[in-house]
Amino acid sequence: MILADEKIRRQALEPDQSFIVQAPAGSGKTELLIQRYLKLLGLANYPEEILAMTFTRKAAAEMKERILSALTEAQTPTSRGGNEQGLVEPGGAIASSKKPLQATSGGSPRPEESHHKITWELAQKVLEQDRLREWQLMDNPARLRIVTIDSFCSSLTRRMPLLSRMGTNLDIQENAKNLYRETARIILSLTENETNPYGELVRNILRHIDNSKEDFIKRIVQLLEKRDQWMISFFDPRDNLETHPLNDSARQELEQTMANLIQSRMGELKDLFAPELQQKILQIANYSGRNIDNPSHPCACLGELKKFPEVSIDDLEIWKALAHLFLTGNNTYRKTVDKRMGFPVSKDSKAKEMKEAFLDLVNSMQENPALLPALAKVKKLPHEHFTDSEWDLLKSTIRLLAEINKSLKKVFSSRQITDFTEISLSAINGLVHKDENGQESPTDLLFYLDCKIHHFLVDEYQDTSYKQEELLHKLTAEWSDGDGKTLFIVGDPKQSIYRFRDAEVGLFIKIQKRGLGSLRLKTLALESNFRSQKHLVDWVNTCFQKIFPKHDDPNLGAISYSESSAVLPESVHTGVVYHPVPYHPNRQAIAEEEAHKITLLVNDLQSQHPDKSIAILVRGRTHLTSIVKHFHESNIAFKAQAIDSLTDRSAILDLLSLLTALRFPGDRTAWLSILRAPWCGLSLTDI
Repeated sequence: MILADEKIRRQALEPDQSFIVQAPAGSGKTELLIQRYLKLLGLANYPEEILAMTFTRKAAAEMKERILSALTEAQTPTSRGGNEQGLVEPGGAIASSKKPLQATSGGSPRPEESHHKITWELAQKVLEQDRLREWQLMDNPARLRIVTIDSFCSSLTRRMPLLSRMGTNLDIQENAKNLYRETARIILSLTENETNPYGELVRNILRHIDNSKEDFIKRIVQLLEKRDQWMISFFDPRDNLETHPLNDSARQELEQTMANLIQSRMGELKDLFAPELQQKILQIANYSGRNIDNPSHPCACLGELKKFPEVSIDDLEIWKALAHLFLTGNNTYRKTVDKRMGFPVSKDSKAKEMKEAFLDLVNSMQENPALLPALAKVKKLPHEHFTDSEWDLLKSTIRLLAEINKSLKKVFSSRQITDFTEISLSAINGLVHKDENGQESPTDLLFYLDCKIHHFLVDEYQDTSYKQEELLHKLTAEWSDGDGKTLFIVGDPKQSIYRFRDAEVGLFIKIQKRGLGSLRLKTLALESNFRSQKHLVDWVNTCFQKIFPKHDDPNLGAISYSESSAVLPESVHTGVVYHPVPYHPNRQAIAEEEAHKITLLVNDLQSQHPDKSIAILVRGRTHLTSIVKHFHESNIAFKAQAIDSLTDRSAILDLLSLLTALRFPGDRTAWLSILRAPWCGLSLTDI
């Protein structure tokens, strides 16, 4: 079978090119990563020249296991293809071999599938290189460098405890929120010191939040959770933040950044309006604006509107006016309009006609569920320029950042604890040093890594963060064209799930468009789906094409949908079948009806396919309550993990009964429950 993206997959194996590959679900990206790794390994002088980085230990272990498995399967006499003198590479070239490969019990014959065949042939080349270079990979698998990004950063800080300012023997705490709160309280206590210049900054911020100490602590914690963004993207961590020139130029630069974000929101909304809908809105808006006498009314500017507003900061007030025209104060669609909104009470046929046209327009807008949240976002957009009060607050916050960072370091040091963000930032700092003029130059460690590692492979790049991107930027900063060093990035921005771990999906789009520093990467996109049958793939393409944004926007993390093509043939099953449940005002009644239908479906599927497994997916654990009850009633056996809440478990119920009986000796029900518990075990008849 010839894959729709077979040429792209072969191009991704070019060993002297850097790529960023967008690989949707089921597209075999792990297989492609392994093939790329094997291709580079077959040409390397040492295995350590190639470093593959993933985000989880499980993914790293799986990748190493699959590489070793590929090498094991390739250890067979059939790898020579009947030719004692050579072995065939994917492109058909013949590589000379002085000594035939030895067969092992782990070997397997050459596979038939094209993508598996490529892996098998690449593994053959690695085994030949392993024999020539005497690596002994099968006896020394640790030479395959496949690690998590966090563990790589940890190894860097251990190599340079002084340069990274981390020291040694620090415990890594994955969730350091309690330490962030402790730091925030230390910063808050500065208000008590009249001579401390930071005390005045804290007091200034408190005045803006009505002197709410809890609100202040909450905001400082949020800053610390995202500190990689303001320490890398806004300032260098070793700059003197206290004396940074927050002048008019800095103010204009930050205002421009905010204007770009505002325009992104406006563009997101405009894409939802079809041309015919724009004309109807323009007619209604003109009528409303012309009938409003108060010039300060939000919709007054609509009276002179000649054309639909552009995605420009100059049209911000018009966009906000349109949002105000259609939405109430609670951000729901208006069900009626009156003279306050420019629709006067009149027996005039024109007035009646425009009111009806407005209501018809609102009804048609409700057909697109994405419109309401987009209008609500535009309605609350700020102005593009800071007021003097806002700028004063922002300056106070920026001036305080350095002290916040110093206080956190002191808390970490006193507890002998750190977090992954601190390790990453320290690793980045240890790769470069600055002279008196602020110019960066590589450290000895960066020179060492630059000589040692020639190829980087990064998996799941859609979940990368600012600090991880900066680390890759520093590691590749000294590369030049034609030096044979490459960066290979794989990910799918539609599958970004680690926002809580500082993941920023917009970075994937930015690297696709601008590269990484001076390094340019060719963009490739896979489309073959090996996982699902054609009916299911087609259904997903149809639905998600409508759900996802039309255009990528790195500022908003908006990702457009790219279609997949099924490798598996059509199945006799349709792929997706709807089983609608009638609406009922009582949610519990809906849940019961759903559970009843699911139980019938499961019984039917089990009778038709007794050898198949059935999975049930729900949004949350509480949604399974009715389903589990119906399964018990129908004697359907099932396996589930962490489904029962803690208070529903029999051991916990028995302990609660014991506690209640000890606290309230007169509680007859509690004592009877104790007699029924396993440690006593009386039957109901005996009780």
